[in-house]
Formats: sequence, structure tokens, C-alpha cells
Amino acid sequence: MVIKVIIVIKVAIAESFTVVIFFSALKKCSPYINICIYTISFLYINRNMDGFENLEVWKKCRQLRIEISELLKKFPEDEKYRLIDQLKRSSRTTTANIAEGHGRFYYLDNIKFCRNARGSLNEVLDHLICACDEAFINTDQLTHLREKYNECFRLLNGYIAFLKKKNE
Repeated sequence: MVIKVIIVIKVAIAESFTVVIFFSALKKCSPYINICIYTISFLYINRNMDGFENLEVWKKCRQLRIEISELLKKFPEDEKYRLIDQLKRSSRTTTANIAEGHGRFYYLDNIKFCRNARGSLNEVLDHLICACDEAFINTDQLTHLREKYNECFRLLNGYIAFLKKKNE
């Protein structure tokens, strides 16, 4: 029989940080052996850290999403449930994944969601290329949106690198 107990204690240190301590006790019981293993892990949460809306990468991805939404209003009606839907979804999931990862308060989870956002961002670019191939947007519009994409991509990779370094 395995019993797992997790106790969470929040301890305030100074004004800028909160330390959340997870006490995890795993007790294995069998007729022959009685082992109790205790682990302690620390998760530092910066209380002064603002919400995801203040992340530069989220702001830039949001601008790209808004610009794409405006552009989609000019697409043909028969693309409503095809390319329009795909572009809306992929541009929305980019910002949504950044926001969700930020809300996890755990670096590895945040990195995972940022990687998902990066995948969605690449999907946005692919759909924009398709839109250009099908003459829904011109090459100048694609070039402009590709520049915005590149900026978002650089910021997202930088944010992932920052999170990886913080996790070390």
C-alpha cells in the first residue's frame, strides 16, 4: 500500500519573495519492510512579478493576433471554417499558452507551455504562407507579418532560455 501526503506551507520572506515549501511524504508499507521517504522541495515565487499581460513576448504575440484578426475579415466567406478558423485558433493559442504557462508558477511547466506557444506560432506562419499562396494576402502583407512573427519568435525563445536558466 502506498500513501502519499503533500503539505503546502507558505512562508513570506522579505517583501519581494514568497517561498512555498512542499513537504511530500511517501510511505511504503508491506509485511516485510516499512520504509518512509520524505522529500522537501522549494518553489520560489516572486510576489512582485506582474501578471502575464506585462510580459513583452505576450504583448507582441497579442499584437500579431489582433493584426491577423483584422486581416481575416477580408478573407472570402467560404474560408470561414478552413483557413480563417485555423489562423484564429493558432494565433489565439500562442498567447493563451504563454498566459497558462505563466500561471503555473513552476519553471518546467512554464517552459512546456512556452514550447507549445512556439509551435502555435510556427503554425500561424504556415497558415499565413498558405494565405499568400492562395492570394488571400499579398507578398507585402506576408513580409510584414513575417517580421512580426520573427520578433515574437525571438522573444519567445529568449523567454524560454530565461526560464531554463532560472530553473538551474
